Amino acid sequence: MKKRKGRSALSCAVLFALLGIILLCGCPNEGADSENMRNINILSDFYPDRVRVTLNREFGWIKPQYTPEDFPEFKFEEVEELLPGTWGVVRQQLEAERTGDWSGLQERINLGMLVDIDKFERVLILYLEEKSKENVLKAINRLVIREDVQKAEPDYFPPLELGKLPNLDTRTELQMRRDYIRTYFPNCRDVTVHNIRFDYYLGNYKGSEIVFIAWNIALATGLGGEILAWERGKKSAGGYFYNVHESELFTESDVKKLEERLNEIRRIIYE
Repeated sequence: MKKRKGRSALSCAVLFALLGIILLCGCPNEGADSENMRNINILSDFYPDRVRVTLNREFGWIKPQYTPEDFPEFKFEEVEELLPGTWGVVRQQLEAERTGDWSGLQERINLGMLVDIDKFERVLILYLEEKSKENVLKAINRLVIREDVQKAEPDYFPPLELGKLPNLDTRTELQMRRDYIRTYFPNCRDVTVHNIRFDYYLGNYKGSEIVFIAWNIALATGLGGEILAWERGKKSAGGYFYNVHESELFTESDVKKLEERLNEIRRIIYE
């Protein structure tokens, strides 16, 4: 019985490996670029709702603007120009090169702010109607064979950095990041645990974990310069955040003590 059980486990492992290969590389009739797909791992940290496409200059710079209808290979709900302002300047420069009239760009010329067209890459973000990592890979398979596409790839998360706050364990920090997003950015699809950062951990105070956030990597105009308290959730439920200056749970004396603790931590770090 033991041998049969071991053989069954081995068969399952082989089956999952084969499924993984099929999922990563795609079906042969879908026109997959095998070299492009070989380096993509479905277990990698990338957004499940979008594909990042770099257009080539020969064919991909002809259209001034792309829409989902321009990509019939897959169902996309939105197409976003990654650098719309820069692309607009590039188009102006290309027109100036063609006509010889640079008067519309004179201010940029005076400031030395022309775009280096040879180094510029036009990148689009294509948002899927049906969101999943599997669909991201399928869409890439179909996009890479287009004549205007130089490269199609997942849109990867920034590196997940944990464990840089003294006395705060990484498991708790990760849960706090999730709850921070749920509290302040519930409908923002670009904010993930990868681009949320707490600047200082002030320890536990009155049963809550206290952190200071000075700058939100995801949104530079986000909640900056605030002392926040995190209340741990019951059992498996998520916790929640609140501002200590606005909560009735913290008196003026409490807030003053926390501010003093923050200043002391800063002094230790920077001295």
